[in-house]
Amino acid sequence: MPITSKRSKQKWFTGTMITWKLTGEESNNAVVVADLEAVAGSEPPRHLHTREDEVFIIHEGSMSFFVGDDIWEANPGDTVFLPRNIPHHYTIHSDSVKCTLIATPGFIDGFYNALSVPGDDDFSGELQTPSEAQIQYFLTLTEQYGMRFI
Repeated sequence: MPITSKRSKQKWFTGTMITWKLTGEESNNAVVVADLEAVAGSEPPRHLHTREDEVFIIHEGSMSFFVGDDIWEANPGDTVFLPRNIPHHYTIHSDSVKCTLIATPGFIDGFYNALSVPGDDDFSGELQTPSEAQIQYFLTLTEQYGMRFI
């Protein structure tokens, strides 16, 4: 079993710094674990995953998760489970949020890595506006990775 905490890989994805702690490749696609730091306004639209279940553990900031017909408020110390095939999205209420994402099985990192650029320790908190070509590529990848927008 690889230990990756000393060699984390950072990626910058439209207003979110992703620090991969365990990748699908390292876990034989069983699970991925990432620390996320995201700014308000960088939230994804309502969607569902046909392949992954997700868990968010909130460390700093506050969020609302909209899962099916339910709304869950999440603050530091809270854990939220998002089952596959259930539409969901979230909003960030604070300026930014820090949380851990756990997804199983471990394929979703390929999606984020394909759309991200290398990151570093300097989280700027800037939103990035994607180009039309990037949006089309994003939509192609969502289908490839079993995601649908609702």
